[in-house]
Amino acid sequence: MISIARFVLIPAIALCTSSFGAAGPVRMCPELMTTLVVKRLPDRPTADQRRLEIRSCQPGVVGNLQLVAWEAGSRTPSLVVETYDYTVEELVIRGAVVVIETGRDSYDTVLVVVFEKGGARLALKETVWTLDKIETSSDAVKVTVTHLDKKQDTYVYGTP
Repeated sequence: MISIARFVLIPAIALCTSSFGAAGPVRMCPELMTTLVVKRLPDRPTADQRRLEIRSCQPGVVGNLQLVAWEAGSRTPSLVVETYDYTVEELVIRGAVVVIETGRDSYDTVLVVVFEKGGARLALKETVWTLDKIETSSDAVKVTVTHLDKKQDTYVYGTP
């Protein structure tokens, strides 16, 4: 079961790797929209688990969604991803793989975050015409997209 919490936090600065691979201070957006615990362990509080937060930087402004990934027990995020989108269209979690489709008016962005030993990594961030299909099995997640040029690709991620 996923619980959705909505409240405002004071902006924070963290040292982490951004979606562009540069380490340095990154400002986390102030509004926490939801927290998704990846491979939840029932004997630990949420703050001590692998998790992905979806944050809003400026409600109602294009380019305001931010993904923040935390490793279990960490005081700083291992990944911060900025998007130019303002809504979550689709979300799938299978094992340690999170697929999120974010959107705005004329196109969508597909993001895949994979939690591995040592932190989260951004496996895919692709602007697409459509997210055609997400297929899951016990050992893989398969994502099929149609790009802006109408070319179709399929990406496969193991579920560690």
